[in-house]
Amino acid sequence: MGRKITLDQMVWPLEQQMRDRELSQAQLAIRVGRDRSRISRALSGREMPARELLIDIARVLDLDVEQTLQQWQEVDAARRQARLSRAGGGPPDGLWTYDAFLCALRNLLRERRISHRELAQRDLSGLLKRSTVGAVLRGERSARWKVVAAIVQVCQVSEVAARAWHAAWVEVGKPHQRELHERRREGLARRRRAEALRALAKARRTRGVEGAQIMIEFPEIPEEASSESIRKDIRSSLKTAMSQDRKAG
Repeated sequence: MGRKITLDQMVWPLEQQMRDRELSQAQLAIRVGRDRSRISRALSGREMPARELLIDIARVLDLDVEQTLQQWQEVDAARRQARLSRAGGGPPDGLWTYDAFLCALRNLLRERRISHRELAQRDLSGLLKRSTVGAVLRGERSARWKVVAAIVQVCQVSEVAARAWHAAWVEVGKPHQRELHERRREGLARRRRAEALRALAKARRTRGVEGAQIMIEFPEIPEEASSESIRKDIRSSLKTAMSQDRKAG
């Protein structure tokens, strides 16, 4: 899901154009015909500038007025949607990290005055065990969407808020889940590789065992590893062992 333009991103081209033209806010205010304080607030990125003011600034700076207007409409719509979402129990704006997402979930439960025990009792899905909720909210377990959906359902958020929670989870929760899965897969591959190489070393220490017998006695070694690079490494080690066994014989 692509991120929509933010208020800061909308006003940044205006500031950049001012710097390129070496215009101060006071000079821009004179050309636009507005108070300097209004220009300052419009370019601060802290509050939504008036539509007409933004268009006037874009014209003075020779920027694409149509594009500026489109960006203003997009930011305005997003802010309206965010207000509706927050009013209905939705997440705050700017959840760009997984930790912030978990913090928002904890705040939702705090605002609704729902304990982990009550959450588990009210849940109809059977997913919200007390231990599960605690582990997820502490970041010890990955927050699957089914678990998050069950939490927001128990909190009785609005439909708009529920969609906002899902969008936030797709933005930060899903990538975090994939990252954890990849870490586990890599860890398992490393453990299997170590086990396979230990088994190979043990076989090599066994006197009188030919290379072919090693392959027969430990046929699972090359296939235990979960990646082709590890299997290739083990096969190479087996070939070396076979060569050394032949020389020793």
